[in-house]
Amino acid sequence: MRYLRLVTILIFVAACALLCWTLYSISLRDTAEPQIVDSVGQLHLSVSDDAGALMQGLTATDDRDGDLTDRILIERVSRFSQPGVCQVSYVVFDNSNNFCRYQRTVVYDDYESPRLQLEQPLMYRMGEQIAIMDRIRLHDCLDGDITYKLKLESSNVPADTTGVYEIELYATNNYGDDIYAKIPLNIGVYSADAPQILLKQYLAYAKVGEDFAPLAYVESVEDRAGTPIPVDQVKVISQVDLSKPGGGQICFEVTDQRGVTGITYLTVIVEES
Repeated sequence: MRYLRLVTILIFVAACALLCWTLYSISLRDTAEPQIVDSVGQLHLSVSDDAGALMQGLTATDDRDGDLTDRILIERVSRFSQPGVCQVSYVVFDNSNNFCRYQRTVVYDDYESPRLQLEQPLMYRMGEQIAIMDRIRLHDCLDGDITYKLKLESSNVPADTTGVYEIELYATNNYGDDIYAKIPLNIGVYSADAPQILLKQYLAYAKVGEDFAPLAYVESVEDRAGTPIPVDQVKVISQVDLSKPGGGQICFEVTDQRGVTGITYLTVIVEES
């Protein structure tokens, strides 16, 4: 009987000791979240800044682990709420896997929507295979070449009938910025012997009401043998209405010494000023 009582006492003491140890361990456990401090607030950046610039002004500390600034991670970048403005979410973990999240507004001051580019004029000889997407590129100031996102919404172009046709292009970049454009495409009887007018670029953007100098886009002119023709012989034979958003094309023309005339086109997209 005395032995049983002793065993009972020992079990009770052991249980009490285990309970005390458990409570002590819990009291030592790190449950406090680290803290992210922002000394900047709304962050203004340039599109040329690298990803590291998104960390400007942020520090992180933990009451046990100390400085955790180099552990701050970008958790999410939102789509734009308006062009160039997004929300960036950050997170940091301490050694006990406690974490803190923080979100702030980032503004890209020099952001502009994705821009279409033409590597050649949209002019095809009658009967020629029309591969529109081979000539068009889409450039984003943040993500670079995003041509793979470009969609041809409509293209009812009869390759065997001369004329000026309209194609529609649509794309959305990684930040949710949509672009939509209607641009002209030309089917004609173009001579391979005609002089060539080479432009610096074949698609330009203009603002409503701004001065636009088409001849500034002419890079060089040469006849079928490669002999240069003075640029000042090039004539502008059509213009684009710059009084409202939209666009169209400007036609350039030049005639060589044989009396053969060559043409090319500059596509112009007119935006709100």
